[in-house]
Amino acid sequence: MPNSTPLFVFFYGSLRSGEYNNYLLANSTKIADAVIDGFTLYSLGAFPAIIPSTDPSSQVYGEVFEVDPAEFQRIDGMEKGAGYTVLEVPAIQTQDLAKTTYQCLVYIFGDSKWLQDVGEVVSSGDWVKRGE
Repeated sequence: MPNSTPLFVFFYGSLRSGEYNNYLLANSTKIADAVIDGFTLYSLGAFPAIIPSTDPSSQVYGEVFEVDPAEFQRIDGMEKGAGYTVLEVPAIQTQDLAKTTYQCLVYIFGDSKWLQDVGEVVSSGDWVKRGE
């Protein structure tokens, strides 16, 4: 019998609430606003990418979703087809004094050298606030 348990995934870009690819999560549930430590967010124009940072205090803001397995398969294909790989990381809920942590999957860009050469660092660490 296939595993039908939803997964926790941390989204930091176009799949976040209000962003253009969020419709792909129609059967998934947003759990929390959250942050991950030790990553740098880059803009590639229409979409973002992250890679591990040399600064462990660097943070990326996003959202934790409990993702429907069928939706995960579609998103996984889209992300991996665009050059991303998946890691498991702790994501800390931002609006929670207890600092609830979720073990999440997150997509990072596979070619960090190219990303550093071509991308622009989003200094806020928050894709939604990139234009501010």
